[in-house]
Amino acid sequence: MQTKLDQIANQHHMQLLKALLPHLPMNRQRSFSILIKTIEIRNVVDYYNHAADFIHRGTDADNESNMQANEGFQECAIQETTTENTPGGGSEEAAEGENPSALLDILADIRQYCDEEDREMIDQVLQMISMIELYKVCAESGS
Repeated sequence: MQTKLDQIANQHHMQLLKALLPHLPMNRQRSFSILIKTIEIRNVVDYYNHAADFIHRGTDADNESNMQANEGFQECAIQETTTENTPGGGSEEAAEGENPSALLDILADIRQYCDEEDREMIDQVLQMISMIELYKVCAESGS
């Protein structure tokens, strides 16, 4: 399973190059491996350069088509930019835990890469957050 960053760095053709690696002569494997990692770094840099253009200029056809495969990253970046542009930067809200949906999204993304024990712990945290939210709703309706 790949993270969103791995998906950006390792586009389809990169997996093909990596699969080819063990079939190369040993004296070529090192330089070919370095080439692969260099291309991965370039892919990540290119992605963030285009993401910055996409966020600041709005959508155009070229950027939009390049970004659709990595929509989750884009949504987080756009939310972060929007929060930063609000008075006060939104940092107090995040620090106080007023945005549990962001935390839920983070935990859901992380959970899929955890082992069983860590998944159980994340599930417990998610249940606690749900109980806290339910308590807040009940307290607000009671006042």
